Amino acid sequence: MSKLNGPSDASQRGWVNLSGAELALEKTGLPISWLRKPKLPSRKWLIFWGIVSTLGYLAWDDKRKCKAIRADYISRVKHLADYPLGSKDHARKVQVYACKWPGDDMANRSMKHFRKYVKPILHAAAVDYEMRNGNYHGAISDLVRERVRQRREADAGATAPLGPWDTSSTKLDIQSERNREMEEGVVIIGRHTLKEYMHGLCEGWTSSLAKVDKEEALAALLAEDGAFDEPDEAINTRESDPPRPFAQPTLSNPPIQPSPLLSMGSLRGPFTPRAPSASQETSVADALHHAPVSIPLQPPFLFVEFPNRIGFENIPMMIYDFFNEHRRVEAGCEAAYRLVFAQIRPFIPPTSINRTNDAPDAPTPFPSHGFGLGGDLDFDQDKEKMYGRGYRDTLATIADARKKYYQELLRKLEVTRSLARGEREPTKDEKAYPPPTEVELRAERLKKELRWREDEKAYQWLRHGMGVTWDDRFNGIFGVFRNPSAEEVRATLPPPSATSSDTA
Repeated sequence: MSKLNGPSDASQRGWVNLSGAELALEKTGLPISWLRKPKLPSRKWLIFWGIVSTLGYLAWDDKRKCKAIRADYISRVKHLADYPLGSKDHARKVQVYACKWPGDDMANRSMKHFRKYVKPILHAAAVDYEMRNGNYHGAISDLVRERVRQRREADAGATAPLGPWDTSSTKLDIQSERNREMEEGVVIIGRHTLKEYMHGLCEGWTSSLAKVDKEEALAALLAEDGAFDEPDEAINTRESDPPRPFAQPTLSNPPIQPSPLLSMGSLRGPFTPRAPSASQETSVADALHHAPVSIPLQPPFLFVEFPNRIGFENIPMMIYDFFNEHRRVEAGCEAAYRLVFAQIRPFIPPTSINRTNDAPDAPTPFPSHGFGLGGDLDFDQDKEKMYGRGYRDTLATIADARKKYYQELLRKLEVTRSLARGEREPTKDEKAYPPPTEVELRAERLKKELRWREDEKAYQWLRHGMGVTWDDRFNGIFGVFRNPSAEEVRATLPPPSATSSDTA
């Protein structure tokens, strides 16, 4: 009786208000909520799905724009890849320079920017490239300086021509190689790379070519500070001589041995030059020890913007950039578009130059130089604000690291010398892991000091607010790739085929 008076199964399951058709569909297994009048989700679910849908659409739309921009620029340049090359012709090849961003631990982020945003257009236009990435601050500057020095030595006849000026090449071949370099161009990724490139160029053309080993010069300088002297000797040294701070060595532009990685002469066999005459020796000596009065024309520049946001305070802008990647794609494609069509305008010189007196050592005066601002040297200047905050404290960080290292060095020397003299027995840990010898400690110190001093030197011209290194002889030797006009683009288009003209 309780079952008859109580609520029925139909009312419990919600069948009371269902029609015959709805009741039949419910028997198929459909939920009752699907058969009733639908209701909106709760307020929290609406907010959640609204945010997810909006962000998903923005990301999808940005990817769609990126693909459309790349496809558009590829369609503009792909006809250039169809031009046949002669048996003696070479494919166009450009030099790409990128280096470590100040304050960023990833050294190849600039080169990744090139591969992602510029490379696809060059690949579509059949333009080859050679990438040169600097893994530490000052690496590109050292590389460019060495290439310039090799060219000066080859022109002076002091050494065998290196790199593109190979020993097996005649003067005509060397000139054709240099003309080819002038037509190809140099790609600069970011303002920090421009600073390193121009600094290396200035050092290469203004420094003396006298052979000096940078490590040997620094080792001789460090041998006089008494860091490895015995305690009694150190006391006598301090009493007789005034203390010496850690001054920078006079190696502002140290001419070092050419890197074997840059020299291809060893791959073609030994070189046996003729015995030079007295006049030739005099001219070679003058060329080695005197900076040239004028600098030859240099390959034109392609400036590629490189924004790199790092740090916690830049997270909101990082999120904005994630949904606006098509802006970086368009900037990279436009830069590659200028390079492909190779239309050049004159380089705009700086409007102001902060003259400096720390010029490279040379027996004779050379044109004044400094750090320029204005003109094309202001390229990507606003990106300097994105440098890592820790990079501003580079000098203080190096000073703190140097202080801690020398405090630890005293302890290591005490342990090493006591074991070497047999004053005590080695402990169990020292038997398992022998401490470094004094020779190893000296080599470690030389390596650390070399890196610290190079970082301190590079900071002086890489830091925020500093202009780009400029020499008065740079006026009129550079060019910059510009956007081609419609007539210049039409001149590169292939002529219409005969069949298409007949059909028309």
